[in-house]
Amino acid sequence: MFYFQSALAETAIPANDYALIEMLWADWSPGFKSKDDLENFKKCISSPSHLKAALGYYRASLGNGKKTDTYNAIETKGLEPLKQPTLYLHGKKDGCIGVELAEEARSTCPWLEVRVLDQVGHFM
Repeated sequence: MFYFQSALAETAIPANDYALIEMLWADWSPGFKSKDDLENFKKCISSPSHLKAALGYYRASLGNGKKTDTYNAIETKGLEPLKQPTLYLHGKKDGCIGVELAEEARSTCPWLEVRVLDQVGHFM
């Protein structure tokens, strides 16, 4: 995810028929074999503006990407304790975000139900 902060990402991602995306797909969700989903995703980000928008999420949330007052307000609100019962699903095979995060999330509020799914990765 931190690689997406670089300007090189916009050149590297479409290279070799989106080989980087295929590698991340395999690393982040081993065993998830939906070729149709992968091809649809590649098609969606084939437009430079769509790719820039997809990268914008990572750049705004993890780096120094463009943020707006509206985005900052939403991000701040998202850090508040949850007020409603919530089910958090996390794949045990997630190669992007460690399962430890799911375990730590339990401490964020008493009514958060966390389920770690054994045969699931990042993409559910």
